[in-house]
Amino acid sequence: MGDEDITSPKRTKSIDEIFCRSCGKTIKKDVEICPHCGVRNIYSGKKPSNKIQNSNYKSLLSILYISGLILLILANLVSNIALMAFSNIVLFIIFLASIVIVYKDTQQRGISDPLKWAFAVFLLWIIVLPLYILKGNQYEVNSILKSIGVLILIIIISAILAAFVFGLGSPETAPQASVKASSTTMGDVNAMKLEHQGGDEITFGSTNTKTTIDGTEVTVVASDTRFEAGEEMYIFEAGGNLYLDSTENTTDTHTDIVSDGSSASAKIVDVPTQQLIMDSNVRF
Repeated sequence: MGDEDITSPKRTKSIDEIFCRSCGKTIKKDVEICPHCGVRNIYSGKKPSNKIQNSNYKSLLSILYISGLILLILANLVSNIALMAFSNIVLFIIFLASIVIVYKDTQQRGISDPLKWAFAVFLLWIIVLPLYILKGNQYEVNSILKSIGVLILIIIISAILAAFVFGLGSPETAPQASVKASSTTMGDVNAMKLEHQGGDEITFGSTNTKTTIDGTEVTVVASDTRFEAGEEMYIFEAGGNLYLDSTENTTDTHTDIVSDGSSASAKIVDVPTQQLIMDSNVRF
């Protein structure tokens, strides 16, 4: 037998039955869904409820959020390490508690996707939690998660671009100076004279420059380590060590830096940049 025709005069129904408005078959008046076609019975008297229940956790979530904000500010202002650590621990507990309570609250209030709401709070607690407290039932959590994803992507791209741009800044350079190295004598022994012929000031010292003769480091003994245009410095050997001074030292017992007829390689290196300021080969 085929399906019943809604216009057929032969169809009969009892007093507690009606005809389904979709398939035309007889159904009970109080049934909410037609068992034959699945369409809702608008005459059943049982209307679907879209009302979201009131939250029992709203006040608690508000207190947690305000407390968390205060602790977040406090943790960034205090200089006491112990107090800072305590603030961060309590803030972490509040953070976890907020996630759990949001999950339970969505379930109690009948809001869809409780796990997604909890995950959204986990991703961006400071923005999503007050949004949930105020209008959680009016927002689609999927849209919020998409917005968070876009925000995170923008932050990552901005950080990469900033690192790239700032990385292209002018690199640190060594002092640009013209220094001439030549042979001289202190008494009757060979020494070396450095003449600053122009350019930037040079500061001698282990943190600024490294001066070597044939790879052996020279110890700076000058009282004034600044070396400016027009000034002279002297390198000499005493007691097996090389020294740099702003004056000719003729009081100590010296030995030749190198013997007559030989050459010595003199270098001044800028320590921060490891760039050469001077590289000379001096003949004695």
